[in-house]
This record gives sequence, C-alpha cells and structure tokens, in this order.
Amino acid sequence: MKLLRKYARIVIVLIVAAVVFALIAIIARNILLAILSVLLITASAIIRFTCLRCPNCGRYSAPPRWSYAIKTIHCPGCGKPFEYDDE
Repeated sequence: MKLLRKYARIVIVLIVAAVVFALIAIIARNILLAILSVLLITASAIIRFTCLRCPNCGRYSAPPRWSYAIKTIHCPGCGKPFEYDDE
C-alpha cells in the first residue's frame, strides 16, 4: 500500500499558508491571522499523523513530499521505504 501524495501536498500547502499568515500577522499585528495560522498548523499536523502513517508498521508518519524526485526516506520503525503513489 502506498501513501497518497495528495495528502502530502495538502500538508505542504497548509504549512506554507500558515507561515505566510503568521508573517502577515506579525507585520500587521493582527491576532485573527495569528489564530488562523495556528489552526492551519494544527490541521496539517492532524492530516500528517493520520493519513501519512507508515503503511507497513503504522508507527511513524512519513515526511510530506511534493514530488518523487527526492531521495528515499525509510521508516525508523520497520526500515521499509515510505512509498508514495505516482500521482
């Protein structure tokens, strides 16, 4: 079973949006944008730790990857590589 790359991309987009909103919140001193950035980080963590778990042992979450051109990372628990679909 392979990990779905769409969840990895969702996590990446949420983290980037959270950083952008946090920077804008700091510059504009807007508490609502700061709260939004915290919510986005929380949502990305929930998606990562529920949808990107190791398909072999289920113990660790895989690092989100946009494309497959990056070196292979192995699970620290079972030692098998995290494999994403070819979407």
